[in-house]
Amino acid sequence: MASFKARIATCELTIGSWLSFSDPAVCEVMAKAGFDWLVIDMEHTAIETSQAQHLIQIIDLAGCVPLVRVGCNGMNQFGVRSDCVPAPAVTEFGPLSLGMRFTTLPELIRRRKRARK
Repeated sequence: MASFKARIATCELTIGSWLSFSDPAVCEVMAKAGFDWLVIDMEHTAIETSQAQHLIQIIDLAGCVPLVRVGCNGMNQFGVRSDCVPAPAVTEFGPLSLGMRFTTLPELIRRRKRARK
């Protein structure tokens, strides 16, 4: 199977879900449910950094791709890296550039930005 990065680059359909609970058991069930990715929502929930780190580890160990929606742009809140950081409230590319350096997909974001022009 192609990597998540390659699948996104080729616009292959991927299916995932969002986590709004910090319960490790719920996270593990979701991670083993067959989704390609799970987003930990730190923008609209009370999930703290230490809880998100633990959830990222659970998701990764289950073979699912961990994504994190951070509470504000440009923050590196993690001691571990998730595969992507969906940025909140992005209306233009400028603010997004701050957070790009904390993801493993910055080149894909840059390519898509150029393609939209």
